[in-house]
Amino acid sequence: MQIKKTGTTKVSFKVRCGKKIYNCKTTVKVVKYANPFKKILLDNTDITKYYNHKFSSQESSLGKIISLKPNKNWKIKSCYLYKNGKKLKKLKGSSYTLPEDTSMTLTMTNKKTKVVETLKFDYADFGDYDLDIY
Repeated sequence: MQIKKTGTTKVSFKVRCGKKIYNCKTTVKVVKYANPFKKILLDNTDITKYYNHKFSSQESSLGKIISLKPNKNWKIKSCYLYKNGKKLKKLKGSSYTLPEDTSMTLTMTNKKTKVVETLKFDYADFGDYDLDIY
């Protein structure tokens, strides 16, 4: 699917399951990207501006404290810590220090528009975290 502009459209498609073919319909709503964070701090460095228009960035955050403050109408729905692809634990609060060889997945929901954004901090071998917003 190629997205050209914001709006709502109906999509029809066929799904094959074994020998059966199912006709499916769904509605897709495309909204303009909005940064879900009022502030993203790495120790005391504000990196929020990098996520106003981008969907990913790479910032060295090994051993640093990551502090997140949601924008108006945004709420942190869940936050999990992973190691080697296995879920370790659910994190609480708004500040996190990530150990080596771990990743963090943070899911946020906009209470007004019901849009869901997923933020992922992935540990790389060279000691940086790659921050992606999906």
